[in-house]
Amino acid sequence: MASKVIPWYKKKAVSQVKTDYAYHHSKYVVKQQTERKSSSKSAHLVQTQATEAMAEPAYTIPASRLTTTTETEEYQRVTTNVGKGLAVIQEELHRMRMATKAQVESIAIQKEVKDMMKKRGDLLDEVPRMPDFLVALRPHTVWEKTPVKLFCTVEGNPRPIVKWYKGGAPVDPLSAPGKYKIESKYGVHSLIISRCVVSDTAEYCAVATNQHGTTTSKAMVTVKRPAGAGESCQLGLVPHLTEIHPSKLEVTLLERFPVSFGVEGSSIKLVCTMVVVPDLPNVPPLTQWYRDDKLLKPTKLVEMSVGGGAASLTLPQLAKDDEGLYTIRIFTKDGTAEHSAYLFVSDAPASIKGAPGAPMSVKAYDVNSDYVLVAWKPPNTVNEAPITGYFVDRCEAGTDTWVQCNTAPVKVCKYPVNGLSVGHSYYFRVRAVNSAGISRPSRKSDKVTAIDAAESERLQVIKIEGKYDIVIKDDELEEFAVTMTSNSSGISDLCLRG
Repeated sequence: MASKVIPWYKKKAVSQVKTDYAYHHSKYVVKQQTERKSSSKSAHLVQTQATEAMAEPAYTIPASRLTTTTETEEYQRVTTNVGKGLAVIQEELHRMRMATKAQVESIAIQKEVKDMMKKRGDLLDEVPRMPDFLVALRPHTVWEKTPVKLFCTVEGNPRPIVKWYKGGAPVDPLSAPGKYKIESKYGVHSLIISRCVVSDTAEYCAVATNQHGTTTSKAMVTVKRPAGAGESCQLGLVPHLTEIHPSKLEVTLLERFPVSFGVEGSSIKLVCTMVVVPDLPNVPPLTQWYRDDKLLKPTKLVEMSVGGGAASLTLPQLAKDDEGLYTIRIFTKDGTAEHSAYLFVSDAPASIKGAPGAPMSVKAYDVNSDYVLVAWKPPNTVNEAPITGYFVDRCEAGTDTWVQCNTAPVKVCKYPVNGLSVGHSYYFRVRAVNSAGISRPSRKSDKVTAIDAAESERLQVIKIEGKYDIVIKDDELEEFAVTMTSNSSGISDLCLRG
C-alpha cells in the first residue's frame, strides 16, 4: 500500500502545532507545581502558627515561691504521710463495708431461721401426738389433817384429758364435798386434798388421754399421825383439831395492807380484811405473820389479832429492827392465802442535832457465868458525821436502872461485858457516838441469864400450861420423880417425890 505523501507546507504547519502545544503544556505544568508548592508552604506555616498558639507558655516560678531543699523534703514527707493516711482510710472503709455486709447477711439469716422455726413450730403443733408428761407427779409425806397438792404438766395434740385415780379408783370430788378439788389452769393439772387423814395414804395416778393414746404418772402420798392421841401436831403449825377447825374454812382476802412507812418510837398497824366461810366467831382462821421469812410470835412489841373479818399486826413501839418484808399467811381448806408488803422505818429526830441514829439488832453471844459478848449492827447514816464509837449499857432484869459498861467508846460492833452475877438475868442496849453527840439507845436485847455453859446443858425446863417455867437440874431430876396431876378444878399440880 502506498504511503500518503504530505505536502511540505502542511508538514510545517503540523510541526508548528506540536511545538506550540508542548510549550503551552510545559508552561501549565510548571505553573501547577509552583502553585502546589506555594499552597504547601502556606499550610505548613498555618499549622506551625496554630501549634505555637496551642502550646502552653513556659511557667516561670515566682521568686517568692522558690523553696529550699529542707522545705522540699518536708513537702515530700507530708505528701507521703497524707498518701498513707488516705490508704488507711480507704482500707478502713473497705473493712466497714465488708463488716456491714456480713452483719446484714447475718441478720437476714437469723430472720430466715426464726421464720423457719416458727413454721416448724406451727407444723409440730399440727402434728398429732399422744400425751406426754413434761412434769410428772412427785411423792408427798404429810401430817394428818394438813392439806396436800399433787400437780403435773402434760402436752399432746389434741389436748389430753386428765383424770385422777386413788388406788385404782376414780377420784370423785362430789363424793366428799370440800375434801377434793381438781383444777386445770395454764396447762397445769392439780389435785388438792384439803384435809388429809391416814386413810388417804395411797398411790395416786394422773391418766392423760387423747385419741392417739394414753399415758400415766403415779406418785405415793403418805399421811402420818403425830405421836400421842389428842396432842398437837409436831410441826407446830396446826394445833389440836377440834370438831370444827380453821383448816376447814374458806378464806378470801379483800383489802390488803400496802407498803407502809413509820418512824422510830411511833406505832403502826398492818390490817388485812377477809371473807370467811363459814364465819364462826369462836373459830377464827389460823393466821401467821412473818418478817423477812422469820415467824413472829406475840410479845409486848408484837401484837396480833384475828377475827371479825380482819387480821391485824400491831407494832406499838417501832424501831429500825422492825423494818422488813411482812407476810401474812392464812391457812384455808385449799392451802394458804398470803400477802406481803414492805415496812420502812425512818430514824426519829435526834435529841442532839447531827447525832447518829440508834444501833440495831443488839444480841448476846457466848453467855457464861460472868461474861457475855454483846454484838450489834451500826445505824444508817445519811448526812451525819462518821461514828467514832459505841457505848454498851446493861440492865438487870426486874429493875429499870441502866449501867454503862465501857468507859471509852468501842470502835467495833461487839464488846465483851464482864462482872455479871451468876444466875442473874440481864438486858443490853447500845448507843452510837460521833462528833455531834450520842444517839438514842437501841432496842434492848433479849433477856440473858449469866450461867456457865456446861451448867446450862444440865438444866431442864418444865412448862405448866405454857405460862410458867420451872427450872430443874439433872441432878435434882435423878433424885426426884416429877409427876403432873389434875384436880377437880382443872388446875394442874406438880408433884416431886424423893
